[in-house]
Amino acid sequence: MKPKQKAKITIDILMTALLVVLMAYPVTGQAVHEWVGAGMFLLFLAHHIFNLYWLKTLGKGKYNGQRILQTVVDALLLADMLALMFSGIRLSRYVFTFLPGLGSAAAARRLHMLASYWGLVLMGFHLGLHWGAVTAPLRRRFGGKAGPLPWCAGTAAGLYGAYAAWKHQIWQYLTLRSEFIQFDFDRPAALYFWDHFSMMALFALLACAIVSLVRKHRKGAAKP
Repeated sequence: MKPKQKAKITIDILMTALLVVLMAYPVTGQAVHEWVGAGMFLLFLAHHIFNLYWLKTLGKGKYNGQRILQTVVDALLLADMLALMFSGIRLSRYVFTFLPGLGSAAAARRLHMLASYWGLVLMGFHLGLHWGAVTAPLRRRFGGKAGPLPWCAGTAAGLYGAYAAWKHQIWQYLTLRSEFIQFDFDRPAALYFWDHFSMMALFALLACAIVSLVRKHRKGAAKP
């Protein structure tokens, strides 16, 4: 594997891991949350530097259903991450205090809550829509097939993620019906991390299913 490809995969893995850590604000506390957020910001910049070709090719080639879906999700994820960073800087009490605060802190807190949970959803869809690129190193290593392990592990995590989404009632945060995170301090922190990782896996699984349906429809439409 080329060094650039290794760097891209490492960045993507770290971004996924840090997003899960950022969702655990009640566990980490404000200071750690901000420093991890600053690291996420740097990884976000590096990710887009490595993927500048995406911007260069937006106006080129044909747009089928899958490409349209990928482009929309990627654009929404970009906007969501920018909203997270802007609101996070406004709310900062440790890392970005040297920057002037713009706008209302109350509005920034609501935006940060909304963007956090939509970021979890969109990151999951982003991973699912680009699952081929995610498993490419495994396919190359095992002779063109990634094997059943990634699918089995992803499906198991996604099924648990459906339960976790219901348990945490994330639709309350996605619609701002609740602006305060409900956290059970008697529950092990590791399970809180796992719940949010599995919810991301759930949305990745849904994206994979949508891509499969789009491809089947395209193949069916191509037949005479």
